[in-house]
Amino acid sequence: GPCSELFFDLGESLNVPELRGGDNPENNGDRFMELGNIVFTQFERSGPVPGEGTLTPLPQKNIDFGGGLERLVMVKEGVNATLDTSLFMPQRMAMRELAGFEANERLHDGQGLSSYQQSVQEEDLAHSAPGGVGRAAHFSSQDLIREKRIADHLRACCFIIADGITPSNEKQGYILRRILRRAYRDGVKLGFNEPFLYKLVEVIVDGYAKAYPELETHKQLITDTVKREESDFDRVLVKGMEKLGHEIRVLEQASKNTLAGAIAFDLHSTHGLPIDVTRDVLSEHNLHLDEAGFQKAFDDFREQSRKSSGFADGVFDKGAMHTTKRIAKPTQFVGYDRTSSEAKISSIMWNDQAVHHINEGAEAVIVLNQTPFYAESGGQVGDTGVIEAPSGRFVVKDCIKMANYHLHVGVMESGTLTLEEVVTAKIDADRRARIIRNHSATHLMHAALRKVLGDHVHQKGSLVNAEGLRFDFSHPQKVSSEEIAEIERRVNTWIRANDSVETEETSPDSARERGALMFFGEKYGEKVRMLTMGSSSCELCGGTHVARTGDIGAFRITSESSVASGVRRIE
Repeated sequence: GPCSELFFDLGESLNVPELRGGDNPENNGDRFMELGNIVFTQFERSGPVPGEGTLTPLPQKNIDFGGGLERLVMVKEGVNATLDTSLFMPQRMAMRELAGFEANERLHDGQGLSSYQQSVQEEDLAHSAPGGVGRAAHFSSQDLIREKRIADHLRACCFIIADGITPSNEKQGYILRRILRRAYRDGVKLGFNEPFLYKLVEVIVDGYAKAYPELETHKQLITDTVKREESDFDRVLVKGMEKLGHEIRVLEQASKNTLAGAIAFDLHSTHGLPIDVTRDVLSEHNLHLDEAGFQKAFDDFREQSRKSSGFADGVFDKGAMHTTKRIAKPTQFVGYDRTSSEAKISSIMWNDQAVHHINEGAEAVIVLNQTPFYAESGGQVGDTGVIEAPSGRFVVKDCIKMANYHLHVGVMESGTLTLEEVVTAKIDADRRARIIRNHSATHLMHAALRKVLGDHVHQKGSLVNAEGLRFDFSHPQKVSSEEIAEIERRVNTWIRANDSVETEETSPDSARERGALMFFGEKYGEKVRMLTMGSSSCELCGGTHVARTGDIGAFRITSESSVASGVRRIE
């Protein structure tokens, strides 16, 4: 249906006379701001080609308005920028107080900001700066930008941490770390020479907790996480900036204006200096970064890491896997309730090639049409065992999953095995039994951790094998001996209860409604496998488990340590 855009005229004071034409949204974007879009839905379009086909009137028509909340607040409060609204001004004012400023007017209950906005936009606010500020405070236009950016970035960080993300060097944690460090770097530019962002967390939480109660629930966690990351980054900045300063002096003495990409990567990888900071500092000195050289150094490092973690003899060579995908269907896993099964060999990979057969002594990979071997996944190690037929015996040393194929990695102990041959696949049942006890214990421990430490605890990594378990989780501080004792007590109580362990395939929405533990950012398919252990634990898991919690036996924590900032490890 047709649509209409809604604009707001911010006033003649924002008019830009040099723009062509009259005053309208098309040629004066600084003065006219789009608030939202209204769609009058009337038709259903049908046809094979997008944008073409038959328009059929809808039996139920409606009006769909999509507007920017912060822009609506801006208009309501009579200011000309979203960062001047009551959504951001409290933390900006608190920041100024930390820096030694006294605001002319305080905000209360979202009242008008116009008079305060005037005070904010004063450029000459000279004031002696106490405490954490290392220079007399004089706000330039760039300082105002930094102040606004800190307010925006810190608000985002509070919500991200409340969702269970902790600063790290990968995935969502890396995004959180980058924006937190960008905010801290802006604070350094404003004159702060010690952690200060964590002091603003309470202001943000107080402003949003009514609509987002999880912020209040996790306020201490957010505060501790922000403070720890600030402190860590402050140490990184001191060391990294010393090194970067040396490199800048070398460039200037040589009358050069471009920092080599390899040097920038070394600053990043060895000294922990974010590449964004390097770019900013170089720009301040009218210098440039060899972006192509940095990217090459980064790519070379990533490729070397990939090779160092690869498997020997190239058994997972792309060519061999490509052939496997062409000639074989994905493996069907039948090992939840059995330890052996008949199967047919659908692919053999040896010496970087897909081959017809393998002989005694050959190290190879065998793919079966179905298998009882669990492939390493979700922290649980792969099964070991044998694949055998009257013609030969293949010892499986590991089982790994790739593109829905179970790759049985091992060596021909005797005889010969041939493509399409019918074989018997048998796992090491005793080893599997020890693994499943440890895997089920991991789930109970995760539940106990959240009960004892708080629901900010999220799994960050795990290893489950026949010898024990290792579990990495988000937590800002060392787990005390008293807390460890309580975790052990809870897990052993649940074990003694001998509750049944049940699995069920269901949809992600159904699992969520029934209380399964699901975390922000995780991706799920149309069907998930929900594991329930009495009333103590309900999670999604594709691994193998005991039938009853009593089968675990007993549980004891042998060590607790730190593996990264904000991440603890229990074994």
